[in-house]
Amino acid sequence: MTELDVGATIRGLGAGQRCFQRYTLVRLLGRGGMGVVWLAQDDALERNVALKFLPDLVVNDAAALDELKIETKRSLQLTHHNIVRIYDFVNDAESACISMEYVDGSTLSALRVEQAGKVFDVQALGPWIRQACEALQYAHESARIAHRDINQRT
Repeated sequence: MTELDVGATIRGLGAGQRCFQRYTLVRLLGRGGMGVVWLAQDDALERNVALKFLPDLVVNDAAALDELKIETKRSLQLTHHNIVRIYDFVNDAESACISMEYVDGSTLSALRVEQAGKVFDVQALGPWIRQACEALQYAHESARIAHRDINQRT
């Protein structure tokens, strides 16, 4: 059984735990270089959100945390159908996370595994690549935002 199955994270967060006096963790969605992402219930607004908990390296670096807060504020103005909406930036003495729109669906990695030979047909990739490029261009042109964490799980 993996950590994703168990639902534990390096911070000891677990399903059912309440965070920042507002969110109840439901299940771990994934992890990467920029943090751990949980599906959570926003108890104040009664909706599902994705909470991206930032790595300790960022949480414990005041300058990095301030820079991320500024970038998160700039992200609030983005409204594009291929960009997940950012709702909030919350932090306390131990943790920091970004609250964002939860999109229920599969990752490209999961979809790839379902393909013959576990490889996409090149023609199938075109629309996805176009959508990603349009979103990145919009974010850069409208808010001067660079993604910083593009990978096969994005």
